[in-house]
Amino acid sequence: MKKFVAAALAVCVLAAVIILGATSKPEFVYYIRDDGGVEVWYRGDSENVVVPEKYLGKPVTHIGNGAFSQKFKIKSITLPDTVTQIGESAFSNCDSLESVNIPEGVSEIQPYTFEHCIKLNGILLSNITKIDNSAFSECKKLCITEFPEGLTYIGDMAFAGCSALTAAILPESVEHLGSYAFAESGIETAKLPEGSDFFPEGLFSNCEKLSAVNIPNSVNLIGTNAFSGCTSLKEIKLPENINLIEQNVFENCTSLSGVNFPNALTSIGDGAFSGCTALKTVALPENLEFLGAQAFAESGIETLTFYGGIKQIPEKAFYGCDDLMKIEIPAGIITINANAFADCGNLCDILFSESVASIEAGAFSGCGNLRCVTIPRNVVSIGQSAFSGCGSLESVVLMREIGSITIEDYAFEGCTNISEFIINGPVEVRGENVFSGLNKATLFGIEQQIMKKLAR
Repeated sequence: MKKFVAAALAVCVLAAVIILGATSKPEFVYYIRDDGGVEVWYRGDSENVVVPEKYLGKPVTHIGNGAFSQKFKIKSITLPDTVTQIGESAFSNCDSLESVNIPEGVSEIQPYTFEHCIKLNGILLSNITKIDNSAFSECKKLCITEFPEGLTYIGDMAFAGCSALTAAILPESVEHLGSYAFAESGIETAKLPEGSDFFPEGLFSNCEKLSAVNIPNSVNLIGTNAFSGCTSLKEIKLPENINLIEQNVFENCTSLSGVNFPNALTSIGDGAFSGCTALKTVALPENLEFLGAQAFAESGIETLTFYGGIKQIPEKAFYGCDDLMKIEIPAGIITINANAFADCGNLCDILFSESVASIEAGAFSGCGNLRCVTIPRNVVSIGQSAFSGCGSLESVVLMREIGSITIEDYAFEGCTNISEFIINGPVEVRGENVFSGLNKATLFGIEQQIMKKLAR
């Protein structure tokens, strides 16, 4: 009987220990490192957390990777001065976190450390030398008044989506700026350090409040999407030594009205100034060798000047430039590519140089105010729908005298007002409905001219 009672008591005690253990979950998990420091992770659910300075007499030196990640209730965290390293994603997705101190011994903010801490506001970065990829991305209320001297590295998307961040005045110590570092932030003004020869991809992409920025004189390349969607940017001064503007750099900068194009500039990428509706005057430099597709598409250009350094006008380069009224194609241009000037609704005057040999598909389609066109003598082909929909076109002159000129399908479709079509040499009509929509008398006259020239 005594044995039975003793056994029962033992079971009860064991059960009590198990229950006690189950209900006393530790707030922190500790790991003693080989260097004698302690790494810590948080497992509690308090709103205000103070990380201990020591564990078992050893200093807490490391905040572990993801240590506080997705602890949605936390509002403030106090770290001890003993901490020298904060791990990746340590505080990521702490939606209620408003404040945390960075101890003086910490020199680097690791990737994703504060990502999506949407209520985090003031933070001091006094001794920080490196801010890694997405370290503060989507911190909607973050306001940094000063970037510290000694900061050398800002990673990709480090401050992307920080809508309360209004200025990026970076110290001369910064050596590396990552792609999209300040994209979609609230930046209004920016000053970058001198010395860099590269302006990173997407650096200020979709910073809708950005109105003023300096591009260091040392920069010779501006990366893709660097300023795309900066709708408040009014003027930009490009460095004299710049030679490459990559794709979509100023795309949809709808307030941009002033841009200089230095003589050193040799390449403008696809869509670089597309959608810049306030841009009225463009004077491209003599040394320009490459112009990308849609480079100025749907912009507000009224006056266009360029030279023959480029050999072709690319596809949709000036598509939808509705305010462009006159263009002069310079000597050296050989090909006008597909839809290059399509839907330039107010274009009424084109002067071709003798170097032009090919007018490609849809090149001037939809230019509803165009009234007369003289095709130079070296042109050997007019592409499909090249002038289709030019409803005001009255006069067309083909200057070619030796060798034939090929006209493709629907080249002059819908040019219902043509009353004069002068042909000086042989014409080969390959396509169907080349002149569809013309009145019968005009069409008959054109067909008779073509037949006579081919019969010679």
